[in-house]
Amino acid sequence: MGWKKLIDTLGFTMEGNIEMDGNSVNDVRNLAFDAGGSVNAVLDEDAMDTDSSAVLATQQSIKAYVDSTPVVTHIQVHNYYSSSGTGQYIPFGGSQNEYSSLSYNYGDDNRFVAPFDGTLKKLWLRNDHSSSVNPSTTACYLDVNGTTGNVMNDSVVVWSYQTPVAYACTLDNTFSAGDVLAIKVDPVTAPRYVTITSVWEYTP
Repeated sequence: MGWKKLIDTLGFTMEGNIEMDGNSVNDVRNLAFDAGGSVNAVLDEDAMDTDSSAVLATQQSIKAYVDSTPVVTHIQVHNYYSSSGTGQYIPFGGSQNEYSSLSYNYGDDNRFVAPFDGTLKKLWLRNDHSSSVNPSTTACYLDVNGTTGNVMNDSVVVWSYQTPVAYACTLDNTFSAGDVLAIKVDPVTAPRYVTITSVWEYTP
């Protein structure tokens, strides 16, 4: 007599553990849990085509599925001149000057339409001038569809004259396909001639 028949026959609810001493439980049709969910099967299915809420996947299937999901890295260059110590929305490409506003009257070069879901991963900041200029403590923000998020790195990043500095984007740095994006860079002192490299990751 199987476990289910035995429990049903005796008419009681089983509490505690079942000690199997290393043996197997075979031909289990369904496992029900206190939270109300149930599991009907365990599948070794790399593509996850079943897409069922009542099926568990093997470790091998999960790893194969994750490994097969493509991640595309994109590198973008931003070149501009800034004589302002206020936050500015930087260009995607080259531009003579930038603006501290996302006014649609002058919003051609400082916007980027995301082709896929993704994440802004990192910014590399560098400045130059005829004399030493230190932009100093710098905060960076990602604007999505006209809404500027929180600072993308809550630790202090100091940007120094002619010295590339990495700004890791770890907070408020995600977006979806079709979102209109802008990057705001806010140093203490005007950086003048600026080169910024942005690193993006997409999931097509």
